[in-house]
Amino acid sequence: MSLSRADQDAAQAVVDHASAKDRAELKAQAEQLLAETNHLMGQRLLTREESHDSEIAIEILVRLEALEESGGWWFRAKRRVQLIQMYLGN
Repeated sequence: MSLSRADQDAAQAVVDHASAKDRAELKAQAEQLLAETNHLMGQRLLTREESHDSEIAIEILVRLEALEESGGWWFRAKRRVQLIQMYLGN
C-alpha cells in the first residue's frame, strides 16, 4: 500500500510546522512506532491501519531526515526504500 498524495502532503505539513524540539519528538515517536510495528510483524500480519500508520511514520522520518541533510526528492526516494526494508521488510 502506498501513501496518497494527501497523506504525503499532510506529513510534509507536520514537518514544516514543527519546531526543532517538536521535530526531535516526532522523530522519536515515529521510530518507536516503527520498532513496535516491526515486533508485531514477527507475531502476526499487520492490520490495514497499522500498515498505513507505519507508512506515515516512515514518510515523516524521510522528510525530517531530508530537511536535516538538505536532501531532495532523490534522497527521500532512496531513504524511503531503506526505511521500509529496515522496519517493514522480512
